[in-house]
Amino acid sequence: MNIYLLALVLIAAAFTGNTVNYMLGGYLGPKVFKEKNKILKLEYYQQTHAFFEKHGALAVIFSRFMPIIRTIAPFVAGVSQMPFLKYSLYNIIGGASWILVFLFAGYFLGNVPFFKAHFALVGIIIILVSIIPAIFAAIRSRMAKRPVVH
Repeated sequence: MNIYLLALVLIAAAFTGNTVNYMLGGYLGPKVFKEKNKILKLEYYQQTHAFFEKHGALAVIFSRFMPIIRTIAPFVAGVSQMPFLKYSLYNIIGGASWILVFLFAGYFLGNVPFFKAHFALVGIIIILVSIIPAIFAAIRSRMAKRPVVH
């Protein structure tokens, strides 16, 4: 298989998948975030809107490299009504970067003896490193919500 053709197909798939997720967020988001909803609270909708107003571009691009967040970010961008053309630009930048980095890293490193011999360990390290930013963000968020005791 031609790796360059594969890269183009994967970039198109990444872009299309996140675009559908964005559109679902735009369509469903305002309908499911309600004041009395215990899981999808209106407050969460307002927080996501503020977050994407402040960090939208970087959130869309860098979310590609973080498991779980990669799945949620396009939906949240749609919910927060990020302009579609702006979202699409960052979606293609993030998707292409994500595909090219991992496709070519795998292609070139796949035949290196160390990586062949320690494939499982390298995979675990990649997963751990990719979730560290989300863990720090969650800890920081919880710390900010704690009441200050004097």
